[in-house]
Amino acid sequence: MRKIFLLLLISLSLPAFAEEKIGDVTQFGAHTYMLVNVFNTSERFDEFQKNVEILKREMAILKQTTTDLALAKTEADKIELQNKVKEQEDAMDNNDALMLKHYAFSTKRQYRFVFEETKLCTPLTEDEVTNLKNSEGKELDAEKIIEKDGKAFYIAKEISGIKENEKFQRAINFPMMRAQEIAALRKSLKEETDIFKKAEISEKIAKAEKAMQEAQELLRKEYNLDSSKSCSMKVEKVKLYLLLTPEEVIKLQAEKKI
Repeated sequence: MRKIFLLLLISLSLPAFAEEKIGDVTQFGAHTYMLVNVFNTSERFDEFQKNVEILKREMAILKQTTTDLALAKTEADKIELQNKVKEQEDAMDNNDALMLKHYAFSTKRQYRFVFEETKLCTPLTEDEVTNLKNSEGKELDAEKIIEKDGKAFYIAKEISGIKENEKFQRAINFPMMRAQEIAALRKSLKEETDIFKKAEISEKIAKAEKAMQEAQELLRKEYNLDSSKSCSMKVEKVKLYLLLTPEEVIKLQAEKKI
C-alpha cells in the first residue's frame, strides 16, 4: 500500500475581507452557504487544487479495489482485498481530516466556489522576454511578465469582479465539457463493432468538435487572446462556501446567527 502525502502550505491562516468574513452565511438561489475559506493567491489555490486531485485519484483507486473485492472468487483474494480496502479507507479518512483542518474542505460535503480575480496568461519565449516584444512585434509591459515553474508568462487579460468571472467560467466550461464528451465518444467508437452505430458516433464526434472549436474561437475573441498561443489561468482570489444542511440552518437560526 503506497503512502499518500498531501502538499500542505506553510501559511495556512484563513484571510477575511472587510465586507465578508469566515463563518458568514449567505444565500445562492434556494440554498444556504457558509463562507469557510478565502484563497487570495494563485499559489495557495493551486496547492489546494493539487490536494483535491490527489484525493480524487485515491477515491478512484478505492472504488476500483472495492469493485475487485466484490468480484473476488477465492477466500485468499477476498482477505487480501479486504485488507487493501481497509488501508485505503483509513488513508482517505486521514487525508480528508487534513484537508478539513487546513482548508475547511471535506470530500464528504458540497461546496461552491466564487471567483473574484482571474488572470489569463500566455507563455513567452526568451526572445520575447529580452526584447519586450511578442512574436507579432507588439510591445510588452514588463510589469505584466510573471514567472512560474521556471517559465515566463505574460498577463494577457485580468478579469475582475464576481459577474465577470462567472461569465468567464461559463465561457471556458463549454469547450471543456465538449472535450470530455469527445473523449467519451471516441472511447465508445473504439469499442463499438456495429458499422452503423460507429457512423452515428463519428457524426456526433464531428459535431462536438465543431462546437468546441467555435466556442474556443469566441473565447479568444472575447478576451483578446492570441490564437497562436496556449493560455493558462491564474486564479488570484476565490471564496469557498460550504453548502449547509437543513439541520445546520435550523440550528443557526435558533442561535440567531442568521
